[in-house]
Amino acid sequence: MRLKNFLSAAAIIVLVWPFPVSAAGTITAREMVAGIGGEVQISGLSANTPGTLRVQAPSGLAFSLPLTTTVRGDAEVDMPGQNLTEAGRYSLSLTLNGVVSAVSSLNVLADRIDSARSSLSTDRRVLLPDGKDTVVITVTLADKFGNPLSSRPVELIPSRSNVDVRALANVTDAKGAITFALKTSRPGPVTIRAFDLLSASTLDASVTLDATTGTGVGGYNDDGTYTGQVPQQMPMQGYGYPAPAYNPYGQYGYPMMYAPNPYTAGLLAPS
Repeated sequence: MRLKNFLSAAAIIVLVWPFPVSAAGTITAREMVAGIGGEVQISGLSANTPGTLRVQAPSGLAFSLPLTTTVRGDAEVDMPGQNLTEAGRYSLSLTLNGVVSAVSSLNVLADRIDSARSSLSTDRRVLLPDGKDTVVITVTLADKFGNPLSSRPVELIPSRSNVDVRALANVTDAKGAITFALKTSRPGPVTIRAFDLLSASTLDASVTLDATTGTGVGGYNDDGTYTGQVPQQMPMQGYGYPAPAYNPYGQYGYPMMYAPNPYTAGLLAPS
């Protein structure tokens, strides 16, 4: 009698105990490359079952792909490359009859470097040629979709010697950027290019700096290069001849306040 009562109580416990229910189906996704796409494997489902695979990008944008399992209860879902242009981790969810049946994730890697989308920038374009004044140059690597390329070694290539370039990091960071410090003891323009070591490619972009003491006569182009030419003089209004560059000592060699003047008869000029 006691054994019978014990078995009855055990049966009741088994019936009411809330055992966890595992999700049906499995999603298997290998790493893919941005813009290329691939296949996602679905398995562990009933035969000939329709469903939907929802794919959400790191930015939050999402799209859905329909599927129907085979007689074995599996399916292959083609992931279109045009929907996978953002590098990062995508979330995957399988829905059957309006209920989420399985979840997984997909890692999409950035494509190879794009020399045209990568860039060079500098905090300024003019520096003193004293071997101490330092300009900071930033190189940013990206693929054709603008995805940053991290953990890549980069070198700067100056157009002339006597330029000291020092990398402030070993490789590009998570944003695809790496910075360099540049200084020189030789005056004159210098053009800087960047070289990606992994792809053995040179970026299209370049930066031109000018090392100058600022005492020469000339001007600067928009790209920072020094023209070395005397700026064109504008005619002095009402006189029809070029106005000379300003000189506080004038043509007489002493301050302009003492310069001879036909209306003062030179009374203020030193004798």
